[in-house]
Amino acid sequence: MEACALSGRKPVKQWIYERRMPILYVVLAIAFLAMAYVHIKAVMVAKTMIPIMDYWKWIAVYGQKVLDGTVTFADWFQSDAGQHIQPLCMMINFGVLKLFHFDVLPLVVGGMIFRVLMAGGFMALFVLHFRKEEKSPVMLGLCAVVIGFSVLNLNQWEMITQPFSLTSICRVALFYLSFYLTDKFVSKIEERSAKGNVVYAACLGVYCGLLTVFVSAAYFVGHLVAIGLAILWCAWCRRESFRKFVLPAIVWGTLSLAGAIVYYAIVSGRAGYATAEPTFFELLILLAEGVCCFWGSVFVHQNISNALGTAAAVMIGLLLLQYIIIVTVCYMRKNKDGKNTFPLICVLYALIISVVISFGRATVFGADTMTSSRYVVESTIGLFGTAWMTYDVFLKNRASVLFRCGAYAFAILSLVLLMHAAKTESDTAIYRKIYNEDIRDKMLIIDTLADEDLASFQANSPDDIRYCVEFFKENGLSIFRETK
Repeated sequence: MEACALSGRKPVKQWIYERRMPILYVVLAIAFLAMAYVHIKAVMVAKTMIPIMDYWKWIAVYGQKVLDGTVTFADWFQSDAGQHIQPLCMMINFGVLKLFHFDVLPLVVGGMIFRVLMAGGFMALFVLHFRKEEKSPVMLGLCAVVIGFSVLNLNQWEMITQPFSLTSICRVALFYLSFYLTDKFVSKIEERSAKGNVVYAACLGVYCGLLTVFVSAAYFVGHLVAIGLAILWCAWCRRESFRKFVLPAIVWGTLSLAGAIVYYAIVSGRAGYATAEPTFFELLILLAEGVCCFWGSVFVHQNISNALGTAAAVMIGLLLLQYIIIVTVCYMRKNKDGKNTFPLICVLYALIISVVISFGRATVFGADTMTSSRYVVESTIGLFGTAWMTYDVFLKNRASVLFRCGAYAFAILSLVLLMHAAKTESDTAIYRKIYNEDIRDKMLIIDTLADEDLASFQANSPDDIRYCVEFFKENGLSIFRETK
């Protein structure tokens, strides 16, 4: 120390402390680049190059019309017989497919690029949000990386390596935007005029209604209820300004409900799954197990659940769910002004949709269906909000050693488990590539194959596959564009 003083140089610890935030930004940039590299590498290895699953049905329905330019606006509402109608997503799908001659790879790559950019943007948004707060660089960095990793979670493999990628991340981004706009609406409601609040509520209601009709599909249940609960909570927290909430809340609720009614009118009467009739006790058990699987699959790769059963997903999901409830309660108690609702809505949405999906799926197909990678898209929204709230409560609850330890445990364990999941999917990527190449090869010799040989296409009907392959051949599309 004396030598440092004599030489005019500061001690290393002091030098690091004074530059702790610039150092953190460099570390976060490196972490983001590392996550992006792993994500991109895994996706580009496992990427789907030909249609799969629902795309065979969709192309059979829309392919010729899109190619001829005869598809109508009403047609986009007729993609499925079930309850997941997403006209805007279907328009995006076929807009890209037509532009790239029915090559599905741009849908995969486009979603991957969007997802990587969104991860970086959310990490930056999170850090900027707390720029005026007293900093805790280590926890800030850990939570920021968890937020970025949640967006790039490779446990979503089904929705990031297949053509669903682009429209899936578009829907999620639009949901996040609605949550963010709701936060801005309620946080500054006292500062606006009564007319300004009604106009804002009307615009938000129209936006939510349009999302329900054109984008949300059955996920609108969690989406609208989460936003509505957040608005009610804010009104309760700021009871002295309750009157300012009443009319805008009614306007938002009316317009959002109108969208839900329109959606219900569209899907009512369509075919759905036959529902089982478990006893009340069995229903509760299935719901509880399904919800735990939903949350556990954020960290536990589907391969592990398929090989070893759902025990790991259930146990980890239960622990995560307990932590989420604790941090949510703490967050609401520490933010009694009813502001900063953005991460809260994310968590509320994931909690609600976990019960809704479990009720609709686990009761019919069993709780293990909730380990599907497609549902990780929704649970990662909850993980995003949990990481955000963890840091907020951490700053406001520094006196609690128990919570500090819990927050560090959550952040570190989340990163360890997400890295393990990323490694598992990276190791699996080569097998997905082989699987996709096998389907491509079968397309070239489809006339020699029996219907049972087409099971790997995962289509609803072999007839759809044969029709689409013939459609591609006749028009020089997809893999046949190279050979025509």
